[in-house]
Amino acid sequence: MATINDILITRNLPGVETNQPSVVEKKSKSTINFSDTIKDFLEAVNKDQKEASKSVENVVLGKSDTLADAMTKLEEAGLSFQLMLEIKNKLIDAYNELNRMQV
Repeated sequence: MATINDILITRNLPGVETNQPSVVEKKSKSTINFSDTIKDFLEAVNKDQKEASKSVENVVLGKSDTLADAMTKLEEAGLSFQLMLEIKNKLIDAYNELNRMQV
């Protein structure tokens, strides 16, 4: 069974260590910022969702006979969406923690 790190590495998501340079690594180091990283990650999750939807549509319309591939893409899209939600929750927790700090 693949772990979340394995899935992230195979997807070449920004911020994940791989041997191949990702889109973020190709940019110069001075232009990388947090919002670009989050934007790239959201685009990757959106791409997964669209691919899964298209795969299911192809099976329903009879254009594809590989139900297993469609289910695999659906599961991958679900996992990447769950990861996105967990990251969002961690960011909100960090923000709330910073608000509770006394200066």
